[in-house]
Amino acid sequence: MAESIVLVNLSGADSSDVTTAVLAELALVDARVLDIGQAVLHGELNLALLLQAPARSDPQILIAELTKALSAAVAGQRVHLQIAAVSAQRYAYWLSEQTSPRHIVTLLAKRITTAQLGKVAAIVAHHGLRINRVTRLSGRAVLAITADDPQRAAEESSAIVELELRGVLHDQPALRRALMAIAHTDAVDVAIQADDVYRRNRRLVAFDMDSTLIQGEVIDELAAAHGVGEAVAAITAAAMRGELDFTQSFRRRVALLAGASVELLEQVAASIALSDGAERLVRTLKRHGYRTAILSGGFQEVGERLRARLGIDVVHANRLEVRDGKFTGGVV
Repeated sequence: MAESIVLVNLSGADSSDVTTAVLAELALVDARVLDIGQAVLHGELNLALLLQAPARSDPQILIAELTKALSAAVAGQRVHLQIAAVSAQRYAYWLSEQTSPRHIVTLLAKRITTAQLGKVAAIVAHHGLRINRVTRLSGRAVLAITADDPQRAAEESSAIVELELRGVLHDQPALRRALMAIAHTDAVDVAIQADDVYRRNRRLVAFDMDSTLIQGEVIDELAAAHGVGEAVAAITAAAMRGELDFTQSFRRRVALLAGASVELLEQVAASIALSDGAERLVRTLKRHGYRTAILSGGFQEVGERLRARLGIDVVHANRLEVRDGKFTGGVV
């Protein structure tokens, strides 16, 4: 006779007494726990258990007994109890789903909105992936931040949400393009990666520099200080339109810096502000044993300043050619 599989769901006001009472009552059944999960969100409890009990002539008898016992155990608590039978076929399907490939999509923004989440959910569904879990990685958001606490403002300035996806991804480039489109239109950074052993064991974190680890673009600031800001901006715009590749546009912009004093770069570098939370992020990574690097199309001189300020381990960037204390317009 087939063994009974039941799914127990409990939701409502959080209380340590609720979980304790439910588990104590289930101990008397001596069922095998196939799966279990609990989460508390803003004082609301969600507890789920998938149980395999000894063979019964009728699974509904087990459900009736559990319903009676657990209802008594949580009597007086503001919770809702639901118990349902799960067929062997349904369990087998669920089990097969657990072996399907996993992917992680991470969203980072000043604020995470329902519009952003909705667009991401629609895209991953279009590519045949299912959202298995959603987790907030950042601290809880505050409703208002006072200007007299800049450190708190920096730490509260970003929200990070992680989505665990399951399913076979047939066209990863297309998925990436769709997610990148949202990044441009909805002011949110989106990253996707396979959830495998390599993801869990990475020990190096590499950063871009301009408009990522720091606010603004050093070459734009330097060009403005040297009086060629508009000309550099025009080349940048042409590159954004696809008329020039990065190397071409970079060399043309650097050429316009010919004759600028080395001290000008030092002044600009000293005035560049870090992105919100950058110091805290690097500090946390170092505390957890990660090595950090800057890999940038920007300038080595600025990267070296950041290395000293943040304790970055490795910096690889472009170095401007200097002759007699002035930039030649070339790159070493």
